[in-house]
Amino acid sequence: MNWIDEAAHSSAVVPAESNSFAPSPRHAHNGFRERPAILQAIVRQPNHFLRGCHRMSCFHDCTKTIWHMGMFCILAVCCSVLSSTASGGELTDKEKDAGFVSMFNGTDFNGWRFTGEESDKPPENWSVDDGVIKLSGGGKPHLGTVYEFANFEMRFEWRARREKYNSGFFIRSPKNLGKNQLNLAKGGEGKFIGGKLEGSKGVPDLQKPAGQWNEWRVLVVDDTVTFWCNGQLAWKGTGLQPEKGYIGLQAEGAPLEFRNLRIRQMK
Repeated sequence: MNWIDEAAHSSAVVPAESNSFAPSPRHAHNGFRERPAILQAIVRQPNHFLRGCHRMSCFHDCTKTIWHMGMFCILAVCCSVLSSTASGGELTDKEKDAGFVSMFNGTDFNGWRFTGEESDKPPENWSVDDGVIKLSGGGKPHLGTVYEFANFEMRFEWRARREKYNSGFFIRSPKNLGKNQLNLAKGGEGKFIGGKLEGSKGVPDLQKPAGQWNEWRVLVVDDTVTFWCNGQLAWKGTGLQPEKGYIGLQAEGAPLEFRNLRIRQMK
């Protein structure tokens, strides 16, 4: 069961025009690299491969050491290939007990959409690789959820790929993701823009340097937003409007990466 199916059994706000929480097929895209054929064969029939290699190594005793070293390297590569198809970050038992579900399956954009886009394929500036959502830059499109959310807690990690960066995290935003943004611009991280929220402020001092992963936690209940950065409470603001809207990530000309997106919904 993916995060869309799980959310369908929670308190997500589903548009009236749809009776399914699953996105249109055009929003799904396989973004991971296919395994090389030889690695596929090794993963599927490792015993056959190992026996064949062992017969070859029996010709000379001196090749036994080489054979063992080779098997170690092959198994390491196989483990790396298998891990690259992981689901973008496993939920902890504590998160599962609290009702969190993963918002990103680690391989494609299932459950997400691109603003203003009608193509079946993601735009060139958005991609998925090794369980990470990668934004190469560009001013559009933005990446948004297929459906709206009301009260929720969301946690995710992000990192900038250069010193000067700019992006944003949208909450309860219109479908085009133009309002209610927690800023992700260098020097203004965490500042609430594109809407009114009393008590919010920029907290650049709580962010890690470019290239390092930051963890953000955003709790939205009624008109109140509580915001944590890297485990520290940043601020608590009130006055958020409207009562429901879309969640999204902004393209604003800079390369950034996102991973471990998870959410729990509340009444």
